[in-house]
Amino acid sequence: MGSPITYALHVAETLGLRRFIGNLYYLELVSSKMRTKEIEGSTAFVHPTHDLTPSQRLTLYEGGWSLQRYWLKHVNAPIEVFNCPPDDEHSCNELWKSLWPQYIVDLADKSFDPLDFLSDLPEFVTSMNEDCFDGADISCLQFYVRNNIRRLRDSLADHFLGPLPSGSPVPSVS
Repeated sequence: MGSPITYALHVAETLGLRRFIGNLYYLELVSSKMRTKEIEGSTAFVHPTHDLTPSQRLTLYEGGWSLQRYWLKHVNAPIEVFNCPPDDEHSCNELWKSLWPQYIVDLADKSFDPLDFLSDLPEFVTSMNEDCFDGADISCLQFYVRNNIRRLRDSLADHFLGPLPSGSPVPSVS
């Protein structure tokens, strides 16, 4: 049947395990980025995709395109305005606007992996010198990051397989 990823995709597709399929495609997308090779004497690259079927390869590329759009939307601007606590004398929104560009620059050399990138953000915020917070309550920022990671994980299948048709039952957790 081929590589383990091809076999796992075949089984997951046969059983209709939508979330698992999304996770498999994401894993293949991220790991294949590390295996990409530059063609000698060219500006082009070869994107190894094991032995995916043409249909699976198309799904991988469409999901990669969708994730790239998600990524560009978030990298180019602070992601959200927070509802900071009313007694927060220094807005966490201002802190976020100053931290986000610094975080992007600090991790610019990281390979394309939105989940990994977002997962590292809480550690980045925690590692900042307390003076950077200037009294801001960062709990809303931390909540936002956790929520965004959960939303991305929950919607990975949508990137690769498209949205569920209206009226379709939400698949069970798999």
